[in-house]
Parts: sequence; C-alpha cells; structure tokens
Amino acid sequence: MEEIKNHKITRHGNFISKVKIDIEEIKKKALPKINNEINLNREKKIFEEIKSAFSDINIDQLNLINHFEENKKFYLSNQEFNWMSRNSEDKWIQYLLYRYNFRTLPLKKIVTDFPQYLLIEPASLCNLRCVMCFQVDTSFSSNKEMMGFMPIEMFDNIIEEAKENNCNAITLASRGEPTLHKQFDKMTRIIQESKIIDCKLNTNATVLNEKKINEILSANFSEVVFSVDAGTKETYESIRVKGKWEKVLKNIELFNKVRRNNFPSSPTVTRIAGVKVKEEQD
Repeated sequence: MEEIKNHKITRHGNFISKVKIDIEEIKKKALPKINNEINLNREKKIFEEIKSAFSDINIDQLNLINHFEENKKFYLSNQEFNWMSRNSEDKWIQYLLYRYNFRTLPLKKIVTDFPQYLLIEPASLCNLRCVMCFQVDTSFSSNKEMMGFMPIEMFDNIIEEAKENNCNAITLASRGEPTLHKQFDKMTRIIQESKIIDCKLNTNATVLNEKKINEILSANFSEVVFSVDAGTKETYESIRVKGKWEKVLKNIELFNKVRRNNFPSSPTVTRIAGVKVKEEQD
C-alpha cells in the first residue's frame, strides 16, 4: 500500500498495477511477427517504426497512459503490453497497427477516412450527480429532449459500420451511465459478435449485478473502468453525489468474484479511474 501511496502521479495519467507482465517474453514473440510484415512489404515503414518501439522501450514511461512525444515517435506503454499478454498472438499485428495509428496520426495531423476509435454514448441518463459532471447542470439533465437511450437498431448499425471500416476500438461511456440502458444485454451481445479487438466500458458500478456482470464478461471487453474517484466513503460520496460507497464496493467485489469463478481466462482488465477535484482525495 505504501508503494501505491507514494506513487508519483503525472498529468499524462498513470497505470498503478500489481499485475506482472513479462515484457521480454512478449517482445521475443512479437519481433518475428513484425519482421515477417517488414519482409512482406506490408506497411514496411510503419512496422519498422513499431519494431523500433520494441527496441527503445523506456521503463520510466511504461506506466504513462498518454505520454506526448515531441518527435511524434511511436512508443509502447503498459497498456499495449497488458493487452498483448491477455489476447491471442494472431491478433497482435492488427492490434499494433491500430495502436500505431491511434498514437501517431493525430500528432502528424493525419485524418483517416473512418475513425480509428469510436466513443459511443448508449445513455445520456445517469443515476448520480457527480460534482464535476454535465449532470449537475439542470439545463441539461432536466431537459427531456436530451435525456434517453440510444435505439438498439442505431447501436447495431454503428457497430456494423465500424467493423466494415476496420475500426478497432469502441468505448461505451460519455455523459450517462451505459449499464442503465434497458437493452444493455443486447448491446453486450452485439459487442461480443463484432469481434472488434479493443472494446472498453466505463461504469460507475452502482447498478452492477450478477446478470450484468456476466453480460459484460461474456462480451470480452478489453477493459472495464470503474469510475470511483476516492478511497474513502466520505470523500467518494461528497464527489459522486447519490452514490453509496458500500454498494459500489460490494458490486466491484462481486465483479471480481464472478470473473474469478466463471471467466478465469477472461481477457478483461479492470481499472479504477477518477477525476481529482479535491486535495484530500486518496
């Protein structure tokens, strides 16, 4: 615990994890695949840059989520190594090419015909009123025209279009709470069937139950982010207004239990994320 308490947090965002990843083993397996792409002249220059990133791993930067490189050079973080450690090797090349485009194209001011990554808002409704959120603005949250759920047909069409255009990343998040959607079970099935390689869910974890947890884990999300913000009841409930600390903690513990018992080989990584709005936040 002391190690985490004394961890230096940067403006780039950090991974603080006890998960051990064998970076050298991943590197040993990945380089022959990358060399093969270079030899086949498939995006040769790009894969030479990806290969260089494996050679120039910066241990001090592996925990940074959004490290900005002035020279627009592709780099690797624990996010990539974590994904590769949990997913089939036959997906690695597709994933590395996506991560290369995701990290470097914006810095080079290059726009692709279709986004590399889509952030979808399944619900604009939320059951909390967090102090830093849109939902506390009553001109938004009390306006019925702005409140509601995305039609499942629209969601299905968006995912299908993403697949057809080689979009590799989807996140369900934004202003509302995705798990409140009345057809959340169908959404998770659509995500599962899409086989899009990097899907993420952001949730406040307040309405998780065994059914929803099974739906999430069956969909093989790469990452589930629990938005919690603080490590104590008093601070948490002062930020996540209407949230109940004990309930959220119980739901996250249930998620871990279901994953451990029913999905021992799940590729899903869970993460706690928050917004710092008070000095006393732990």
